[in-house]
Amino acid sequence: SATVEVSRGNKGQTISILNSWIGACILTEDPDLGARLAWGLLSAFDDVSEELGTYPDLVTLSLAYTAFRRGLQTSAMAEDVLERAIKLGKKLGGSKRRKSLAASRRQKVIVEAKDVEKKLQFLYGSDFQILQETEDFLVLSKPSGMVCFHKHKTTAGKIKKKKGKSSKRTMDISLEDALLDQKIPLSALNHESRGLVHRIDRGTSGCIVLAKTDDMHARLLSEFFLRRAKKSYSALVSADASIPNEGTLNTPVTGRPAKSSFEVIERYSNLVSLLKVATFTGRKHQVRVHCAEGLNAPILMDPIYSTEQDTSHLPGKVIELAEDEQQRFFLHASSLEIPEYDIQANAPLPTMWENVISELKEMAKAS
Repeated sequence: SATVEVSRGNKGQTISILNSWIGACILTEDPDLGARLAWGLLSAFDDVSEELGTYPDLVTLSLAYTAFRRGLQTSAMAEDVLERAIKLGKKLGGSKRRKSLAASRRQKVIVEAKDVEKKLQFLYGSDFQILQETEDFLVLSKPSGMVCFHKHKTTAGKIKKKKGKSSKRTMDISLEDALLDQKIPLSALNHESRGLVHRIDRGTSGCIVLAKTDDMHARLLSEFFLRRAKKSYSALVSADASIPNEGTLNTPVTGRPAKSSFEVIERYSNLVSLLKVATFTGRKHQVRVHCAEGLNAPILMDPIYSTEQDTSHLPGKVIELAEDEQQRFFLHASSLEIPEYDIQANAPLPTMWENVISELKEMAKAS
């Protein structure tokens, strides 16, 4: 009742407050106390869910599962709440998703991504790299231009089966489908996309973690909710000498508080700068907004937050190199760290960046 009172009946805020309270239970020094508190919160909310017309979502159940796993006496509760999360994913995913899951369960051979890395690179480019892998999760470097998943799959997004040798994929294949096509197991909790715990934009390259098991999916989702996943980005921006060498950005994103820090790594003729940006919140397009609006230095070739004027000062060869890569821009998720599960991955800059930076250095020498 306190949650509903504070949220004033707003269903989204009600769930957000509940999630924050259960998340706090994970952070308690006494695991058993945290598990009991989480059980009390979830049970109390279940009692009034039907009356409110609001039900625990995947984040709620994942946080509760993580809290229950920590307790010595709540392992059975953990299994029950994970089963609830699995059923929720099936319900929201619809019949096509259920058929896909049934087919994956019949799969007898379990493939590790590292074993098919060369094949993935042949199909989708050399920037597709496996960075870290266990039985429970996979961290990889996603190529720029590849979407994480298709909410509504078109003909271009379907992988066509052909007999004989594999051919390079020139269609709009998602990361999810690329991995499933190689028989790599992915968790089923996310009803929109198998294995996807977080996402990066189509035009952004670099580090992304996917869960292979439902257990790890719930635990990783909890880490992102609790902001214990540390992410940093590399960004090539249109900028003059007025940008300071480092600083903090607090520009709101879609009306919500957002915080990032930045550091200038290299400047090229006071026209373009290479930045390192670390995010402390996880708003959609946060780095892109903070560069464009917080620093007045939009990311090069960003289709939303930059204009032709932002690249008009660049030599034609640089623009040609950039425009060769359709729907791609110069933002790269360079590192991802989740200490709780020993995840520490660094993704090398894409090939396209190396070519463009080389041109920019030549431009700087000539000026």
